Amino acid sequence: MRTNPKAFLALISVLLLSACGGDSSTGVNGDASGTYTLQSIGGKPLPLTVASSATSTTTFKSGSLTINTDHSFSGTLNYDQNISGTMSSTTSICLGTYTQRGGSFTFSESSSSDPNCGFTYDGTWNGTNSFTVNYAPGAAAVYTK
Repeated sequence: MRTNPKAFLALISVLLLSACGGDSSTGVNGDASGTYTLQSIGGKPLPLTVASSATSTTTFKSGSLTINTDHSFSGTLNYDQNISGTMSSTTSICLGTYTQRGGSFTFSESSSSDPNCGFTYDGTWNGTNSFTVNYAPGAAAVYTK
């Protein structure tokens, strides 16, 4: 059985993260458009391998977040799954729209045939070159230009 990587991030948050604070209501405004490269998940650099069961692992290898000026975005996630010794590599590409309020973003993915797409999540932009996206409570992914 394949594991949904975004849903799996909730489990990662329990295993990898301690509580951290932050204020996303800063007065950041401006054009966040561009392509950002995934650097870490839960404070751990890529590649990141996490056991999803006694016989399964997921390795997050790379990803990107592209923000467009028309309030659309695309997110790409490359990962490997090893399920009972059977390896598979997957690239998920999810498209959607976003709303921006200062440095705070809400991303809404469009539903598609990819089971990894169709989610809504929040993120913050630092105003220049970094996004922190919260795919699940406590499971922050950091992207930089």
